[in-house]
Amino acid sequence: KKNKQRMKWWFCGALLVILSLVCLSKQQIPSTCAGVPNLIPIVTAKPTLVNKTANGELYIYTQVDPPLRHLKIRGTPYEMGFAAGQLLAPIIPQLVEQTEDWLTNDLPAILHTLPLYIQRLIIEVGMDLALESTIALTYPYTPPHFIQELHGLADGSGFSYDRLYQLNVIPELIQAACSMYGIFPPQRKNLLHLRALDWDTSSPFQKWPLVTSYLPSAPNSNNFSILAWPGFIGALTGFSSVPMSISEKVWDTYNGTQNRIGVPWHFLLRDILQFDKSIGQAESRMANAERTCAIWVGVGEKSDFNIVQYSYDRVEFLDWRAFPEYAAHPKIEGVMYLDRHPQPSQHKCMGDLMKYWNGGGRSLNVENTVKYVTSGERTGDMHIAVMDYERMVMVVSNAGVYNSTTKFAEPAYRRKFVEVDLSFM
Repeated sequence: KKNKQRMKWWFCGALLVILSLVCLSKQQIPSTCAGVPNLIPIVTAKPTLVNKTANGELYIYTQVDPPLRHLKIRGTPYEMGFAAGQLLAPIIPQLVEQTEDWLTNDLPAILHTLPLYIQRLIIEVGMDLALESTIALTYPYTPPHFIQELHGLADGSGFSYDRLYQLNVIPELIQAACSMYGIFPPQRKNLLHLRALDWDTSSPFQKWPLVTSYLPSAPNSNNFSILAWPGFIGALTGFSSVPMSISEKVWDTYNGTQNRIGVPWHFLLRDILQFDKSIGQAESRMANAERTCAIWVGVGEKSDFNIVQYSYDRVEFLDWRAFPEYAAHPKIEGVMYLDRHPQPSQHKCMGDLMKYWNGGGRSLNVENTVKYVTSGERTGDMHIAVMDYERMVMVVSNAGVYNSTTKFAEPAYRRKFVEVDLSFM
């Protein structure tokens, strides 16, 4: 009888502890946010080597489903492309073919979410010609090393160069509504950079999430890593050995000149990772570029972070002092952020999260970003990367595979995160 009573008290006590932890977790997310905490532990195990060539190795994290792959490649642009093609040859044809089907059959359902001039282009000429015209208009401004890498990728995989090139200009046509933040001194000793990609999750991309680490042999190059998918060589999300990091978000409310002739923005952002040593150099590169799409760019270095308004008409560089303050976007020293909504946003969640986690003796780190920020804001449908300058890690999550019956893919912010060690860069 006494044992039963002890068990009863033990059970009640354990239940109270669990309930109190749940309540405490919920308190970390302001009432202006609709999300709930993500309490799934971060995977910190080492990946498994699955294949290698003369210029690369492919690793895999099987603790998540679909698995996360980590590709390390080195050498000239062609050599790196060839190594990637060899190691990803079983995947590349599947991804490209399924993407082509998605662009033809499924993208029309979300066409209304794209910029108006892109909608008109696709309606008038079709997706295939829209991609081909994008290649024709940007090719003269595309640095040769991207073309060389694409040739290597095609030769290594045995897959069509032309179809791989089309795959790589998709981001130039379809930008995404994303969130970002940079937390830097005096809030933290070194930068913490969040990049949350909010994009349609009905595509096949999330079947094959991939971190690619480049170790180029070209003079004055930095080593760098990007989070994307097999076959993609531009940078939507990236971290370099300088260290520097980049992220982007579509500039929904831009009403200036729309231009399609120039350097693809995701190639320019990758060149920032490979060649630039400071925010100042990155800003100079953007200011002098033949620019196309209107996007917001987040660019960080060890102790600073800027948000850039990047468009054909102008480039404006904003630090935390210069960024406009409005009701849903309070100004906080050492903090720069944008939520997933068109700017200026009227949604208070992200601003309230930044106030809470950068005040009262609290400080954002990787763990509470994963637990409370991305999940509270419900940002990062497609993928999330938290880039930690103190430990040189990229902590990532990717959306689940789309279920065509339920019309649902579990968003990245609700899923398990994986810590990818980039200290070797």
